[in-house]
Amino acid sequence: MYGALFLFCLLFVWRFLALPADKLLRTGVMLALLIMPIYPLIERSWLTVLQAHILEFLLVLGITLIMFLRLVRSAREGNYEARLLLIPFLLMLGAEDANQVG
Repeated sequence: MYGALFLFCLLFVWRFLALPADKLLRTGVMLALLIMPIYPLIERSWLTVLQAHILEFLLVLGITLIMFLRLVRSAREGNYEARLLLIPFLLMLGAEDANQVG
């Protein structure tokens, strides 16, 4: 679930800001896709629940940083939409990361 959520959030940011596909986007997409098989790995006992949560947190943190860096870079370049999106984005993802830590 988190993988799809962050994948769509990542794609939304890039599309909303009319950004070209770059290394940051491809890296974020790969991280989001890596989140998806975590819970089946728990069911097969290849990962413990603790290991899965730590791995998921690190992947979500990476995606969050990628989107944050791109929003900041676009805002500095004068993109008005990036400036508008930055504060709600930080609030939403800050809450999500705090939930992941909890």
